[in-house]
Amino acid sequence: MLTIAENLVEKKRFQPGYLGVLGEEEIEKLFKNGMPSLTKIGVIGDPTNASKKRGKIYLEKIAEFLTDEIKKHKLA
Repeated sequence: MLTIAENLVEKKRFQPGYLGVLGEEEIEKLFKNGMPSLTKIGVIGDPTNASKKRGKIYLEKIAEFLTDEIKKHKLA
């Protein structure tokens, strides 16, 4: 969100959420039972060091990953 609309982000409200292991078991729990099953505040990780620059990198990496996954499934 910092990358897309930094003016809408209230950094003073940042607080850590779920900081535990995020493996297959936790991901399955998340999809089966929703965010409250891992975090009461809806945050995974610690956003206190978030930045516009990091957000841009994360968005680019997610887009790259999703594009690759779509290509894999189209070729299968």
